[in-house]
Amino acid sequence: MAESGGFREKQCFDIFTGILGRKLAVKHWKEIYLCILAVDCGLKTSYLVDQCCLKPAQMDKLVTNLRCEKFISRGDLHTVVIYGDIFVLQREKMLNYLNCMLNQRCVCFVDISQSLSEPKILNSDEIFWTSIKRFCLEFNDFVQHCKTDTQYMPRTFEFEDKILHPCTVFGVILGYPVLYWLTKESEMNCLSQIDLSVYSSEIALESWQGKNEDFVTVCSFSFPGNLTAYCEKYIESWRNNVTTISQKQTMLVHRIMCKQVRLPVVIL
Repeated sequence: MAESGGFREKQCFDIFTGILGRKLAVKHWKEIYLCILAVDCGLKTSYLVDQCCLKPAQMDKLVTNLRCEKFISRGDLHTVVIYGDIFVLQREKMLNYLNCMLNQRCVCFVDISQSLSEPKILNSDEIFWTSIKRFCLEFNDFVQHCKTDTQYMPRTFEFEDKILHPCTVFGVILGYPVLYWLTKESEMNCLSQIDLSVYSSEIALESWQGKNEDFVTVCSFSFPGNLTAYCEKYIESWRNNVTTISQKQTMLVHRIMCKQVRLPVVIL
């Protein structure tokens, strides 16, 4: 990722310019690069590409070029399309997380259905777990077949379920320690005017001096304040994991931020 003289910023920028064009590269390249880098070093399982209108083939080429020029190191980053959205995932990290999910060890599920007066914890013996388990098994099989070889091509994962909401699916793919649950048909939830704790994992390159304006949020999730006692062990496990990983990254500055919010409407 670096030479003895430090981070090769111009060369990295040129890779983005060649794919995005100069105007979009100037605006987005640092954020996109750090999000990919967070997946590469294991700070997160995947990255949801939402900064600009990249096509899957463009993102795939971007990852390949970054790898060829040694701006990322792993050979198991793959571009996948799910529900029309583009993700970059790390194969090994994702498989480990899915295994953890299937063994019900690493995630707290919170029911935020609109019919509730406030969010509540979901137990694993409730009917929702059947849908979660089926998704994890099918996605695990899909990820297993993302071969670690020289053929890096975007792949599309198709999954249909009568009750599983896309926000829960995306939470699994992004590796959140707290996942929200509501029915697939629901357009609203019970998070309005509820105290929420919002955690974010942010990184910057050390060569950028780690100033506030240089930090990029690579992971962000929330959980209801009334369920802190139930969620805190999962949050602490997540915090310890990302802190341990970040301490091994000599060129990254990492921080975890937390803020309390109460919003009139929460859109998922």
